[in-house]
Amino acid sequence: KEFNVDNSWDTYLLLHKYITTGNLDDIDGTFSCVYFGNNSLQLFRNEISPLFIDDNYNISSTKFEGSTPLEPNIIWEFHPGRGLNKIGSFKTVENPYFFMDEVA
Repeated sequence: KEFNVDNSWDTYLLLHKYITTGNLDDIDGTFSCVYFGNNSLQLFRNEISPLFIDDNYNISSTKFEGSTPLEPNIIWEFHPGRGLNKIGSFKTVENPYFFMDEVA
C-alpha cells in the first residue's frame, strides 16, 4: 500500500523501497541482498541475515571455506579487483534473536 504497487512479494517490495527512497532503515524482517543498479554492484544485509565474502570476492548467503561475514547494516559498493567501499548505513528494525539472548 505504501508504494501503490500490486505486488506482495517481499523481495520485490524491498527492492522497490531501496530504489525509490535509498533508505533501508525502517524495513522489518530479515534480508541480505546483492543488487546491481546505477552501474555498480551493491551488497547489504541486516543483523539477522547472513552474507559472506572471501578474498576472491565469491559471495554467498551461506558460510564457505575462507569466507567472512559482511558487516551488517552497511551498504557496500563492490568493484571487482578493487574491493568493497562503504557507501551508506542503516539500522535493523527488530532482531528477535537479541531478545532471545536477553531471556536466556
